[in-house]
This record gives sequence, C-alpha cells and structure tokens, in this order.
Amino acid sequence: MTKRIISSVVFSVIALAVIALLPLSVFAEKVETPAEAVSATESTEPTEPTATAEPTTVNVITGDFPALTVNAISNYFPKVSTEYNYTTDEITITYWLRSGLPVLSTQWYMTYDAAVLGFSEEKNTPETICPLTRGAAVISREGEDTIRFNATDIRLLDFTADLTPFAAFVFDVTELYPEDAVMSKVDLTVDVLCVSPRDPQTGLSDPTGEVWVISNSDEIDSKADEAVRITTKTTLSPSNFALATTAPPTEPPTGIDADGNPYYINTPDEATTAPISTAPVVPTKPDDNKDKPNDKPRKENYLLPTGSLAYALICFGVITACASALFIMRKRELY
Repeated sequence: MTKRIISSVVFSVIALAVIALLPLSVFAEKVETPAEAVSATESTEPTEPTATAEPTTVNVITGDFPALTVNAISNYFPKVSTEYNYTTDEITITYWLRSGLPVLSTQWYMTYDAAVLGFSEEKNTPETICPLTRGAAVISREGEDTIRFNATDIRLLDFTADLTPFAAFVFDVTELYPEDAVMSKVDLTVDVLCVSPRDPQTGLSDPTGEVWVISNSDEIDSKADEAVRITTKTTLSPSNFALATTAPPTEPPTGIDADGNPYYINTPDEATTAPISTAPVVPTKPDDNKDKPNDKPRKENYLLPTGSLAYALICFGVITACASALFIMRKRELY
C-alpha cells in the first residue's frame, strides 16, 4: 500500500515537471521563428536598381534610320559618308593633303546643299579654311550653294610635314526631325594643283621644277601624283547615330569605338530603368500566419499559445491542484 502511494507521488511529480517544462520549450521555439521569417523576407525582397550617372560623352541616339546622312565627295580626295541624329547642330568637313613638294598654286570650288547646310562666313574665314595660305587666298561666293577658292604664293605653301587641312568647312545644320531621313552632299572639285621645289638661294619657288598635278578638273596627272608622293584624306564630324537592333545588349555599350570616339547607346532615362527579368517568378514566403490551401501547416499554428512565463506558471498551478485532488481521492479509497 505504501509503495503504491510513493509510486503515485513520484509519477505525479515527474508528470508535473515535464508539463511545466513544455511551455518553456514552446516559448523558446516561438522566439526563434520570427527571426527566421525576417531573414527569409530580407533575402527574397528585390533590391532597388542603382541609378547610373548621366553620361558626359557624345549623345548617340538609336533609331531605324538617321535623320541626316552627309556624303563628302571630290574629284581628287576620297569619299566619306557619315550619319547623324536629329540633335545635330553643325558638322565639320576637312580635306587633308600631304605632298612631297610644297604647293605653289591651287584653285578649287565647293558646292553644297543649301537647304540642309548653312555656310557662315564668320565660321569659315580664309585662315580657317586653309591655315597655310597666310593671307594669300581669295574666297568668293557664287549663289547660295557654291564657294570658290584660289591661292598662289611664290613663298610656297608647305604641305610636306604631315597631313594638313587643304580645305576645311564648318556647316550649320538646319532643323531636323526624328521622323525625317535627309541626305546631303558636299562636293569639292580641284581645278588646279601645282607644286614646286624651293630655290636653295632665294627660298622661293623654282620655276624650272614646277609640277602640274591637276591642270584642270578633268585632267589629273597620275604619274605626277605618284612622283610627288601626294597623300589625301577626308574626314567628317563623328557620327552620333546608331542603328537600333532587335536584341538588347547584355551590357550598356558605353565606351570608345575603334576610331577612338566616345559613344553610348542608352539615354539617361533608359540607363536608370530597371531591366525586365525573364526568369521565372519564385513565390516568396508570406509574412502573415495564414497558410495556403494544401500547404503543410506551420508548427506554431497547432501549439498552445503558452509562450510567456505567466502562462507556464498558471498551467503549473492548475495541474498541481488537479494532481493533489487526485492524490487525496486515491488516499480515501485506500483507507
């Protein structure tokens, strides 16, 4: 009889201890759960894209076609064609020359499309068109689209050092529109090009050694050209237009092209826009305690809300009272 009483008491104490510790374990588990939920939320939340600084290089605009295409041609200099967008205000065309002998005399005329290109005498003086003339040049206008130039100097124009501007022009571009596609032409025709060696005594032109490379616009002496070792080149202002492509580039193509000209494709507004992701969307863990249908219920949903110490003490007191009542009733039955 006494052993049964002792066993009942020991069993009640053990049961009370286990039940009392259970709420504390629940409390510890529920404290860790919010920390995990916050960590999951921070890892799945998309980060806001970093804004790209506004580019300071030439503004290259993409499109299906350029607003302006300029063709620089000549009967003696190489042909060059360049495309521009509708923001273009002016362009510069330069015909370069290097000769084995200094130039004694030259004469040429240039025609252009006056409806698209404007010729300003303030921007195009004899010194800027051909810097080596030193005031020996004469420029005249014929109508709205023709410029004539001639220069003769017995002191000679020294084009022997390196490629030097033979004829350079700055044109103002009329107003362009994105929906327009305008083509324009600038044509330089060289009528006369005579070179001569220097007289070692006077330093002036030696008449006995004069070479007529071009006697008129239709007669170019190719043998004289090769003998004098003349090199020509034509340049235009760098293009600020790029043809649009159907496939977007993987990286912003801002940088330096093969000719050393800076460029970029995206405008500042496009550069700061977050790219559209084509990856499948992975659902993130919801922040509330509501579970989706057919999902496994969370552990905290079927645990008793006894996470605080006060709840644990109340439960312990109720269980102790019940165990004491059970022990007293059991003792009465024994006696």
